[in-house]
Amino acid sequence: MTSGSADGIIIRSMKVEDYEEVKILLGSSFYTEEPLSKCLGKSLEQVHTQKHDHTLISMIEEDNCLVAVDRKNRDHIVGIILAEVQVPGDVEQMRQRAKNSGHITKFLSKIETEANLFERYKVSKALNLHIICVSESMRGTGLGRRLISALMDVGRARGFPLLTACCSSFYASRQMQAMGMECAYSVSFEDYKDDNGKVVFQPPPPHTHVKVVVYRL
Repeated sequence: MTSGSADGIIIRSMKVEDYEEVKILLGSSFYTEEPLSKCLGKSLEQVHTQKHDHTLISMIEEDNCLVAVDRKNRDHIVGIILAEVQVPGDVEQMRQRAKNSGHITKFLSKIETEANLFERYKVSKALNLHIICVSESMRGTGLGRRLISALMDVGRARGFPLLTACCSSFYASRQMQAMGMECAYSVSFEDYKDDNGKVVFQPPPPHTHVKVVVYRL
């Protein structure tokens, strides 16, 4: 899919060959601000392991991911959405993986299990918005909304009954709810503790909760 506007920003399907530039954008505009990663102080090298790269490239190969490129600036990528197909069995697979993983995976698995979206919404598949990221130079222009709207169009065209997203950022959940996505589950960062009873994630305000939001397509 491809869509454009008068400002020269084109939204199109992400290709595997876009990944190196996507990775740079994630490093400069996502992982440095995303509350879970920021709380643990993870470096770009720690985040982008070979395994993590493989996971994101696999999402791109599903052909549901999007990039926004600036036609007036040599097609530079200024925004992205990484999205993936999810089915009920993925919840149990993540729960098993979380047993031998770090706190981020454990927390996200707990959220996914307790949200119980497939049972609650009686669907057999969903399109999950895994990451949305807009470059600093494009913030406040409405590009995030355009990317989400474009992903909704992709989901409808491909027969997904539900669009989902797990938002650790206050700003991301606010934006998605403003677009009509409903909050299906919410948990406070303070409620997730390690084996010693210590709160693991303590992001600065206004990031106080992780919210799972959904939209019926």
